[in-house]
Amino acid sequence: MTHLVTPEWTVEFGGKKHILDCSFRTLKAIQHEFKKDILDVLTDISAMRFDEHAKMIELGINGTGQVAPSLEEIEQGIIDDIGISEVRWELQAWLVMAVTPKRDREKKAKEVAELLAKVKGSVDSLGKTISNSVSAD
Repeated sequence: MTHLVTPEWTVEFGGKKHILDCSFRTLKAIQHEFKKDILDVLTDISAMRFDEHAKMIELGINGTGQVAPSLEEIEQGIIDDIGISEVRWELQAWLVMAVTPKRDREKKAKEVAELLAKVKGSVDSLGKTISNSVSAD
């Protein structure tokens, strides 16, 4: 049985898409894990270690009623597939959407997804510029 609150947010690693739950129960589990209010967790994501990011992903997946991969698999997925910087953006986007009132959640999910795509595009462009300038030397 799943306890998903729609819309859902997904992260992809290990060749699979993993749904992160947005229910109060999951947000409460995150608060208990990090011993702070969910809004404080949200603002602290960029300062967290990537093993803490993995724990958040684990809690988000488990909240769906699915069994999450092991923390080691999630950590490896962050390094291999998501990227340490990008996982921060994904988790912030997920929690921003999750704390938005239900009536506005779908709209917020679209806004956050569009913003995230722009950020990723800017970073990709920067990476190509840096790569091109390094190879030109």
